[in-house]
Amino acid sequence: MNYNNDLLIDYASKKTRFLNLILDSVIFFILHIVHVLIFGDWIRALLGEVFLNNFLYLLLEYFLYNFIFELAISRTPGKLITGTKVIDENERKPRFKTFLIRNMCRLIPFDNFSFLFADKGWHDSISKTDVVNV
Repeated sequence: MNYNNDLLIDYASKKTRFLNLILDSVIFFILHIVHVLIFGDWIRALLGEVFLNNFLYLLLEYFLYNFIFELAISRTPGKLITGTKVIDENERKPRFKTFLIRNMCRLIPFDNFSFLFADKGWHDSISKTDVVNV
């Protein structure tokens, strides 16, 4: 627990953040597989068999998974399971632009590993957000 502006804020631990990553990765890939099973023919017709096109489509899906859930409820499914949510530097629900920046930063290569070298990951520090226990 840390103090910020004389209020007690219960920041999510690195262990909880890692669990969020694992849970969201599993849930995302299950949703991706279901999506491909349902819309696979349409996706192939749109993108062809080019690896780069399909990789960029996967990144778009990953961005939308995180962005839509966080924008709607300040939580991804992994955060719902672990009882955490995203807040901004004013300890409120972040605005659209903040969520946009946060989730664009998730696309930076090795962003998921940035927690190993700093207190906050790049998508948190750049967007000025935190993940807290609810």
